[in-house]
Amino acid sequence: MSKTSIMSGRGRRAVAVLLAAALFASGCVSKYGTQTVRTQYYKDCYAPISQMRKDESAKTSNTVAAALLGAAIGAAIGYKQDGGRGAIVGAAAGAFIVGSAAYLVTDNIQKKDQAERFAAYSESLDQDIRGLSNAVAAAKLVNKCYENAYTTLKADYQANRIEQSEMYARLNELRSGTRDANVVLAKFSDKIEQNQAVYQDIRKAEIDRGTSNARLNVLTEKQRETETQQAELKSEIQRMKTIAATMDSDYQTIHAFIPDTHLASAATDLCRPAKS
Repeated sequence: MSKTSIMSGRGRRAVAVLLAAALFASGCVSKYGTQTVRTQYYKDCYAPISQMRKDESAKTSNTVAAALLGAAIGAAIGYKQDGGRGAIVGAAAGAFIVGSAAYLVTDNIQKKDQAERFAAYSESLDQDIRGLSNAVAAAKLVNKCYENAYTTLKADYQANRIEQSEMYARLNELRSGTRDANVVLAKFSDKIEQNQAVYQDIRKAEIDRGTSNARLNVLTEKQRETETQQAELKSEIQRMKTIAATMDSDYQTIHAFIPDTHLASAATDLCRPAKS
């Protein structure tokens, strides 16, 4: 058996392992992190974030074939350039760049003509804009729902309609829900910022190529739209942090009295007045 055929076999096996690892990672690990809230009382409040998680899962399933294709193409190109080692590197790159803004700066895109390149840029930006629109809507719904639930919970507790232990359990879920939602939205926001950095690099490259202002202006307008929505999302994330901080304060107050209910007197319980 020739050295070339041995290297080819090893390269194929390495590519298979790398591809399997890439698909396993994309299919099992959420970019939003593991869900940390157990929804019992306020499932409706968490529903928008739950939907974002489901959408991510569905998108991952739909892009497995794209990742496979990306790895195959990357391996083929890499092998031609540098034998077995090139195939390994090419497969790893191909599997991970498909479906990301970083893919727009690869040779596969940059070697296309101007119209094709800008069609790819535009579609990628449109995807970000749609994603941001959904994320902003989700953040607003979550914030409004958790705020209203928190206001109602405090009113019920102050009116002695629920016991301290239930107040504690419900408030704990509200806190966990806001934290989890904040993580999901913050990670999404970070991803968009990474994409924005890619678009800036693309713009600089296109200017160096002498691309017409008309095409660059289209790219600029879409970038401005993403920046506007990104700012709105960050504002909602900050509001969520403020809500969570208020909840944390009341939670700590109640938690201090849970071990000994005799200490939960009207004089020391800051959340509920004494019974008349």
